[in-house]
Amino acid sequence: MSPRPKNVLVVAFHFPPIAAAGTHRTLNFVRLLAERGYRIGVVAARSSAGQGVDEGLLSRVPASVRVVRSGYVDPFRVLSRLKGAATAARPARGIMPVAGDPAPGATKGPVGFRRLLDWTSRFVTLPDRYLSWVGAALLPAVRLAREVDAEVLYSTAPPYSAHLLGLLLADVLGLPWVCDLRDPWTLNPFHANPYPSLERCDSALERAVLSRARRVVLNTEPAEALYRERYPELDKFTAITNGIAPEMLDLPAGPATNGRLDLLHVGGIYGRRFPAGLLRGLERLRSTDPGVFDRVEVEQIGPGGEREQLEALARDLGISERLRTQGPVSHREALERCRVASGLLLLGPSGDAPEVQVPSKLYEYLALDRPIVALAKRGGAIASILARARPRYVLADPDDPAAIAEALVRFAAGEYETEGPRDIGRFGYPWLTDRLEEQLDLAARAGRA
Repeated sequence: MSPRPKNVLVVAFHFPPIAAAGTHRTLNFVRLLAERGYRIGVVAARSSAGQGVDEGLLSRVPASVRVVRSGYVDPFRVLSRLKGAATAARPARGIMPVAGDPAPGATKGPVGFRRLLDWTSRFVTLPDRYLSWVGAALLPAVRLAREVDAEVLYSTAPPYSAHLLGLLLADVLGLPWVCDLRDPWTLNPFHANPYPSLERCDSALERAVLSRARRVVLNTEPAEALYRERYPELDKFTAITNGIAPEMLDLPAGPATNGRLDLLHVGGIYGRRFPAGLLRGLERLRSTDPGVFDRVEVEQIGPGGEREQLEALARDLGISERLRTQGPVSHREALERCRVASGLLLLGPSGDAPEVQVPSKLYEYLALDRPIVALAKRGGAIASILARARPRYVLADPDDPAAIAEALVRFAAGEYETEGPRDIGRFGYPWLTDRLEEQLDLAARAGRA
């Protein structure tokens, strides 16, 4: 039997000090692989304006890990500047829509022209707005692969441009490749494209990546099942969830709450994860159980634009006194705030699309051992993880204000869906890294064959 590969080239757009949802998964895998004797090189993006940065995360990157960072050109920012210049010169005429516009096609002018501009803006951001990073990072990645004598390639996304870089590197370097889809790609309801021609292009990119990779990792079992159904001819899919960092596995239980009902959510609220149902549930709770309503206070810590939308809806519903908001904080501070909260809020997606994604914060919630109020679908990926891990939690449909109001009453009374101790061992990164090592090994064996 050939020995397991010990030299790995990691392609990860988000890596410390960039603080994004996917940063912690990659960081924990890299840390543990390095501790197990792997020689690792990481190809990452250079932090830029508009991205969250947490310098404290750099201290968790092992000194033995070699990291190279490349810049990129964000077309949305370029177009935004062009739009600003054009508006100043010709206020009555608009140009291409960019991130932050009210909706695609919001540019003034004939409908056909607006559609052309919108199509063009989406075309230059296939599969996402970070495509220019692929070209900038290719040669540094090749040099780094030679420096660490890479035996196997591991790429993780989103952004999906990381897998396009992985595709190029797999061919240029002839390396066996493990592709980690932290979120589904074309099967992701957050990644929908309204233009059939561009959707076909996106699907072709996904198929090229999945066909070339030796192994494909999804981070939930429902996502794995979705891809097995979509690509029945590709027997290469497996699920490795996000997890709990080793230092968090033995955290002591959180403090007593003394009757407080502060419900904390840390991170982005966007699209189908915007908690409109929660605020409407609070509005209903005010009339059905005013005693609980007067004790509940929701706190949101996250980006500014989302806070403004949340505050506006709370004002419209007349429940502003039950909402507090704050801008982003460091990862360390976020964990400390979670440890003293009465409960932790988890937001699943609204709507009828299958729920196959799990916010990475769920696993930290499990480690913190605070009660969880999960607004998610029964039978979906979030409910499945909660049922397996058995924390203290209540569950309600994110689109059902009446059910949310009832869940808040159960939360206030300490009436949870499970009884007995948590079972979180298989969500610890030591166990999950064992599974990743198996995938790296399988990819290497397939490459040698």
